[in-house]
Amino acid sequence: MPGDEASYCINKAIYKLGEDAEIPGFRKGRASPEGVRAYYGESRVREVAADILAHDAFAEIVGSLKNKPVTPPEFELSEFIPGDDYAFKASYYVQPPGHGILASIDAFRNWLKSADLSSLDSELALVESLGR
Repeated sequence: MPGDEASYCINKAIYKLGEDAEIPGFRKGRASPEGVRAYYGESRVREVAADILAHDAFAEIVGSLKNKPVTPPEFELSEFIPGDDYAFKASYYVQPPGHGILASIDAFRNWLKSADLSSLDSELALVESLGR
């Protein structure tokens, strides 16, 4: 990962941690970056930076995915070390193929083509299929 991207994630993590932090010696949400680092520790700052990086990377990737997620991703994060490559695992659910409103419309159209609407039984079958 380029150094400027790592620095950006670290700075964003410090800002995020400091937003609502009540750190002794500072007004709420007004701690200096050094104060936030000292209060939370470098490992917590890196954890938040890793989470930010994973969310940002996933947001970029999701546009190119064939099956779009229907739930937010759950991340399995590795240790964030500025200057090193970073990998993470994202788990999410997608809608199974053949489901959704368009699939239902297609199925209904196919049913209409095959239905004999001249009888009362066909009309009842139509009503029942709409109720599903």
